[in-house]
Amino acid sequence: MSSELNGKLANKPFQAKKAILGSAGRAYDLGGIVDQDSWTSAEIKSRTRLLAERAYDEVWKLPV
Repeated sequence: MSSELNGKLANKPFQAKKAILGSAGRAYDLGGIVDQDSWTSAEIKSRTRLLAERAYDEVWKLPV
């Protein structure tokens, strides 16, 4: 995420952040943030798990 986009999100409420991320494109929506109606600790934990798995499986994968 660019610092410009991060600055736009700032401390805005979830619905405002959702709109900003939606207009920024699906690349910023890994985990379906834009499709959520709320953003509770359960959704945050689920997305964190998804990002960690993707990082492990795709980003930090070492050749065998």
